[in-house]
Amino acid sequence: MCNIIEGDSELVELKPGDKFPKLNYADALSKYGIDKPDLRSSLKFVDISSFFDGPVNPDFSVTEACVLKDALKYKKLPSQLFADNEYKVRKPHIFKITDENVLNTWLEKLPLKLKSEVDVKVLNTKLNLSVGDVVAISDRSELPYENPTPLGRFRQLAIQGFPNEWKRRIVSSSTQQEIPEDVFVATWVVNFPLFSPIEKEIASTEADKQQYPVYDFENFESTHHPFTMAKLEDYDLLATAPLKVKGDHYDLVVNGVEVGGGSRRVHDAELQNFIFTQILKIPNPMSLFGHLLHALSSGCPPHAGLAIGFDRMCSMLLGSSNIRDVVSFPKTQAGTDPVVESPSQVPEKTLDLYGVEVKK
Repeated sequence: MCNIIEGDSELVELKPGDKFPKLNYADALSKYGIDKPDLRSSLKFVDISSFFDGPVNPDFSVTEACVLKDALKYKKLPSQLFADNEYKVRKPHIFKITDENVLNTWLEKLPLKLKSEVDVKVLNTKLNLSVGDVVAISDRSELPYENPTPLGRFRQLAIQGFPNEWKRRIVSSSTQQEIPEDVFVATWVVNFPLFSPIEKEIASTEADKQQYPVYDFENFESTHHPFTMAKLEDYDLLATAPLKVKGDHYDLVVNGVEVGGGSRRVHDAELQNFIFTQILKIPNPMSLFGHLLHALSSGCPPHAGLAIGFDRMCSMLLGSSNIRDVVSFPKTQAGTDPVVESPSQVPEKTLDLYGVEVKK
């Protein structure tokens, strides 16, 4: 098991008893565009907002770039990297820097205006961009509610399409020698927002693929579930600024997979009811959660837990990308079990023995 060390480009082996590192949700989204990043890859984003006069959409004010160094050495690039249907909305602007002319003119196709004191060469230097690279440009909100962001999805696809490129160097803690082998890179992702604004529905047409998501900042939903406790330092914000409250939730992420997750739970009935009624605006929460509120009102100590996805963990340990390889009785896409032939038709004479009638 490895951990990222200072400089964010190398890995160091964790010794027995060492704690897994922690990664703030906001840092995960700003650096990698997703809350479960694959940290074996060194690919991360560069904020280039300051190079332009202004964003296309003021609600999505951060403009960022991801560069795939020397990607064009491959004659065939992964088609999914450029496919519109791989992105929920707003496919990034992707440029193949095939020659010097493209290197000096690619910005002309970007719907953003450079500041007067900036030219393309300055931006190319900032991005360390050169002939043979691929660069993707996209925008996001300051605190992203998209997960993954468009550029985060691009990074995922790049890692899948180029599994042996842009890997972090692994340095032995004893010899300081680089070790060219695959490893498990783990981190706790913490400080998730407790609540998120509800995303408004938009028509699902092809034109909408380039639209920005629209959020209702008057109505909220739980980022994970409504029983997660707020961080104590944010407790007072529940009544005044719910979207600024961080939840006491934690995910264990290994090689880009959420292997487990857990949280400290709300243990006070009055607080839980406040979250139901005043923040989430659940109508008549007693009809849905009355049993929980009654139990909490009887007295409940602070409590927390963690659930590990055992099947996911086993598939990772075996090096399989398909969880079906480790599930004892995997189901087909139709929900049937080919091992025990279930579900199956029960003969009428068997049903008659038990007085069971199947309605057709």
